Amino acid sequence: MSGDGELVVRCANEAELEPIWKAAFSEPDWKEFDGPYFAWSRPSLDAFEKGLFRRMRAGDEARVIELSGRIVGDVTAHWEDENTRWLEIGIALYRS
Repeated sequence: MSGDGELVVRCANEAELEPIWKAAFSEPDWKEFDGPYFAWSRPSLDAFEKGLFRRMRAGDEARVIELSGRIVGDVTAHWEDENTRWLEIGIALYRS
């Protein structure tokens, strides 16, 4: 990637539901490099809307990664255990 583009991490907006779902799951090559912790299957648009996309819209546990105006991935976070300060963070880049 060239260093010329502007990188933005932001909340998703309502109109981006289908474009983000398509970007993330039409060719999910990125899953090859994802942690093998859980069995995975491609979510339906409805399941995505009620799950990760809802979190992307709220912006407190998930956000969209945009490069030069194009959605290229997401960043997510969740507490495994707040008492021990065990925070898990994931970065998914949808295209190589």
